[in-house]
Amino acid sequence: YSIILGTGGPLTGEQLAALPPAIDLAARQSRIVKLFQPRLVEIISDLDEVVKGKGDGVVAVKRGRLAGVDDTVVLDFTHLALTHNRDHPADRKLLDAILTRLGKRRP
Repeated sequence: YSIILGTGGPLTGEQLAALPPAIDLAARQSRIVKLFQPRLVEIISDLDEVVKGKGDGVVAVKRGRLAGVDDTVVLDFTHLALTHNRDHPADRKLLDAILTRLGKRRP
């Protein structure tokens, strides 16, 4: 097995940290937001999946590892990297890592 984990999450740690105060403000103005506020804040408190350097936008590096898998690579790409711009340097590194493990060279 091989695991290739991405760290190209869309938010910085600072941006994620700004969400609880924004939710608090919204909760003061909306009953519906107030109802869900505790759960939203709980979810945000451990959301490395979306933080640049900690996740790829969907999967957190710390949750993507598997016991017994020695071939684990961490690269700077987003979860959907290969579905769009394959000419981006980070996406090329991802493709090269995949092709290397498949025993193929990049065309």
